[in-house]
Amino acid sequence: MITPSDILKASILIVDDMPDNVLLLEEMLKGAGYVSVKSTGNSGEVCELHRKYHYDLIILDLFRCLTWTGSR
Repeated sequence: MITPSDILKASILIVDDMPDNVLLLEEMLKGAGYVSVKSTGNSGEVCELHRKYHYDLIILDLFRCLTWTGSR
């Protein structure tokens, strides 16, 4: 059974090119009790970071990624 303590230990990666957004999310998550919050402003690093750290949750700025492909 997953406990509330287990949930707060989830490893989380924030991906956004806007530092203010990253800071806001980091502060919100850490303030809520999450202890393993990391971030990057480079979406090109996400696959390698996930392979290395096996994140439980990735919060991604999708608008930025979708605009790179030319689709919405």
